[in-house]
Amino acid sequence: GIMKKYLMPILTVIIGGLVIHLFATYLNFPGVETFLVLLRAAVYFFFGVTMSWIKHGRQYTWLRKVIITIIVFFIIAWQLGYVVFPQLASVFTFLGLTDFGFSLVYIYCGWAFFD
Repeated sequence: GIMKKYLMPILTVIIGGLVIHLFATYLNFPGVETFLVLLRAAVYFFFGVTMSWIKHGRQYTWLRKVIITIIVFFIIAWQLGYVVFPQLASVFTFLGLTDFGFSLVYIYCGWAFFD
């Protein structure tokens, strides 16, 4: 009911934001930036998932899930600097796909994964 529809997405934003802030503030170890990118991706994706929990009767296709998974892993690799294409960087900048834009893509992928 109302818990899944409204409260879970809001709690995900509040708790996820708090955890990310606390970890970014108090953790200091080699690779902390990599950990934070992965944590943000997980929180944003989960937020998208919580928005799709209320839907029922959708057909789940394996191909869509594979494509979404590839997109999420590509964006994570891009943000970590493992994948670098200067031309694609120009396209991303032109489209406004900065950290905020990628956050929206993570949310969309989480929503679409179970929609």
